[in-house]
Amino acid sequence: MGKKGKTYLLLAVVLGIWGIIGIKILGAVNPKPTEDLHPKMARAFTPQKIKQRDTFAIAANYRDPFLGKVFKKPLPARTPKKHPKKTTPKTPERPVAYTGYIAAGTESDNLYF
Repeated sequence: MGKKGKTYLLLAVVLGIWGIIGIKILGAVNPKPTEDLHPKMARAFTPQKIKQRDTFAIAANYRDPFLGKVFKKPLPARTPKKHPKKTTPKTPERPVAYTGYIAAGTESDNLYF
């Protein structure tokens, strides 16, 4: 294969690569219309039954490896239900009296009393 043959072969490879790149760009710019992404439901929806899971509790009542003692959680002491105390609002010991007002410096209207 001569020098011109290699040049034509490389030219064909380069044109092929650029052709593939061009097709990808045109495909991204002008996409084909896609099918409906939400297919119509042919039958009614029936939910599956939920199975009840087995539950268990881990009892960590084993011997302490360092002290050699078995520790148990103390049970909380049962206390009778406490009813909230009814409180009466306290009246202040001294009577509160508001005397005076706030007025703007240049206007004669009272702002607050």
